[in-house]
Amino acid sequence: MLKQLWRTNAPLTFTGLLMLPALAIAIAGLLIDSRIITDAPAWLKPAKFAVSIAIYVFTLAWAFALIPGWRKTRSVVGWATAITMVLEFAIIALQAYRGTTSHFNFRLREEWGVCPPFAVSKGGVDVMRIFHCGGGIGGPGGGGGGIRNVPPFSSSIL
Repeated sequence: MLKQLWRTNAPLTFTGLLMLPALAIAIAGLLIDSRIITDAPAWLKPAKFAVSIAIYVFTLAWAFALIPGWRKTRSVVGWATAITMVLEFAIIALQAYRGTTSHFNFRLREEWGVCPPFAVSKGGVDVMRIFHCGGGIGGPGGGGGGIRNVPPFSSSIL
């Protein structure tokens, strides 16, 4: 199964596999770090995100295997999704390590000189999903949707 996922989309498969040691680190953090952030153990959010990201990217890679065409679109969506998921997890883990909140932390702007990165990475993933299901780059027939008979905004099932 992993060989097929790797052939279908290596960046997504790599990201899913990367989340396994990330989960192990987060579980170790849960066991050895007693800090609490907003009424939850500091490493709980990174652990949950590692699991959810792995499930999401493996599922997306599997779904890509069902789409024989659209090679360029699958590549762009796969790379963009993999990069934003790794970035998002890295920020969540860094904030857990620092002992502060990650999402809805408006101090990030002052600390890093950028707008909160979660809005950017989440928006990037959503745009890629809509783009993939609602029309793509160089698909068969000159566009019109990557998955047949699926409305553009119903990609949340992936």
